[in-house]
Amino acid sequence: YPLGSIAGRVENGKIINCHNRCAVSFSVSDKSGDVGGIAGSIINSVVSACSNRGTITIIQGLNNYAGGIVGTSLNSSIVSCFNTGNMDVNASGGSAYAGGVVGESDTNGSSSHLSHCYSIGNMTANATQSSSVSGGIIGVAQYVVIESCFATGSVSAEPSSSDAAYAGGIIGWIWSGSSVTVKDCLALNTDGVKATGNTSGKHAGRIVGKNSNSSNDNDTFSNNYASTKIQLTVGDNTFAPTADIAA
Repeated sequence: YPLGSIAGRVENGKIINCHNRCAVSFSVSDKSGDVGGIAGSIINSVVSACSNRGTITIIQGLNNYAGGIVGTSLNSSIVSCFNTGNMDVNASGGSAYAGGVVGESDTNGSSSHLSHCYSIGNMTANATQSSSVSGGIIGVAQYVVIESCFATGSVSAEPSSSDAAYAGGIIGWIWSGSSVTVKDCLALNTDGVKATGNTSGKHAGRIVGKNSNSSNDNDTFSNNYASTKIQLTVGDNTFAPTADIAA
C-alpha cells in the first residue's frame, strides 16, 4: 500500500515545492507499505524542492519501506529535497527498510537519480522475520545515482529477530547485480551507525552498510567523505574510524 502526505502513488507526474509537517503512520498486518513524507511510491516521476518534517512510523506489515521524501522510487528524479523527520520502520512478516530520503530505489532494473538532498532525521529499522536495513539517504538500492547529498542523523538496524541487519551512513544495502553511483556525498552521522540484534548477518558502514558485491556489479564511489567522529557499532563492538574515510 502506498501512503504519503501529498500523494500515495505517482506515475509520470511531478511534485514540486510541497512540504509536510504532519506525522505519517502505517499499520496493516498482512500488507506491505510504501510510506513517504511526500509520496508513498513514484514511477517515472520528478519530486523537486520538497521537504518533510514529520515523523514516519510503520508499526507492522510485511515488507515495509519508509523514506523521508519517498517510500519507493522507480526510474525517477528527486532533486533539492530535505528531511528532518525520524523514521521508525517495523515489519512483522518480512523486511523493514528506512531511508532518510528514499526507502527503496530501483530494485528491478530501472534507475533513479537523487541530487542535492539531505536528511538530518534518525533512522531505525526492526524486522522480526527478514532483513532490517537503514540508510542515511537510501535504505536499499540496486540501480541509482546519488550525488551531492548528505546525512547527519543516527542510523540503526536493530532487529528483534531477523536474518540480517545492515546500516550505512548513505545507503543501507546495495543488492547484487547493481549499478550504483555515489559521488560528492557526505556521511556526518556522528550519533552513530548501528547494526545490532540477534542475527549473524550484521554490517555497518560509513558510506554503505552492506554491498553484496557480485561479479556483475557496476558500482562507482567517488569524492565522498565520512566524518571521523562516526561511531560504528556491529553487535556489541563499537569503534570510530580514523583512516580511509574517503571513498
